[in-house]
Amino acid sequence: MRALEPTDLGTALDVITSVRRVNKRLRRRFDDELYELGLSYAQVEALILLRYDGNLHAASIARELRITRQAAQRLVDKLVAGDLVERLPRDAGVIGLRITDLGCSRLELVQRALSETYRRLERLPRDLRTRLVQDLGSVERALARPLDGDYW
Repeated sequence: MRALEPTDLGTALDVITSVRRVNKRLRRRFDDELYELGLSYAQVEALILLRYDGNLHAASIARELRITRQAAQRLVDKLVAGDLVERLPRDAGVIGLRITDLGCSRLELVQRALSETYRRLERLPRDLRTRLVQDLGSVERALARPLDGDYW
């Protein structure tokens, strides 16, 4: 047995090691597949949010993506600079955001770019994918900050 090889015991280190390995593979695939589109996966997630909810602002994107408001603002600034998102006039002190036609077109290209990753994951049995999503949700909740320190 190698020191960082997950065991059948399901220890905390096993969970961490397994999740990190999958995360590294996904990040590598996303980096490779999205490179030519000039987008990060976080930017893709923001575009998806804006496409399906036209009434968002940077703070709501931060909550949805579980990042700080400052990180969300930088992400939005990059999307605005790329003409993928536009800022709307202030409404009750809040600056809304809207995905542009170019942003929608870019999302279509993203779907094509990620199609091989989607295909590979969809080859897994549906019950395994469902259970994996549920189990990872449990892991996320177990690691969540206490309510008084939560920033999303």
